[in-house]
Amino acid sequence: MLCYLRSRPYALRQGYEGIRASVADAWTAFPDYHEELLELIGEGDRVVVHLAISGTQRGQWGPLPPTGKRVQFEEIVILQMRDGKVRRQRGIVDNLNALRQLGVVPTPRSWPNTYSCYVRRTTGWSAPGSTPAAQPGR
Repeated sequence: MLCYLRSRPYALRQGYEGIRASVADAWTAFPDYHEELLELIGEGDRVVVHLAISGTQRGQWGPLPPTGKRVQFEEIVILQMRDGKVRRQRGIVDNLNALRQLGVVPTPRSWPNTYSCYVRRTTGWSAPGSTPAAQPGR
């Protein structure tokens, strides 16, 4: 599987049409799409929204064909307001959690095993269950 990072979590949504297209895409992929408001913070012309999102993927979601699986994940959105209307929307979506629930990305082992693997690798050890790598100067 090929994974990569982009400089922006997803395309910047500007204006009514940009935001409307994003919402339409969500409803197409998840016809039972639901957002639950967890937090709402406002300051000046900005509003920060923390949402719990749920739905069943019955349509194409980006490159993914429908899976019929239900997902629940979170999103933090920053809205820029002007004259009482949303003019710009951007944010961070926990797509990794959603992709794991859809079975596209494997779920890692529990935290202690993951942490143990990290510590061993940074001290020159191989994967769990294998013997320690040769350490120069010892």
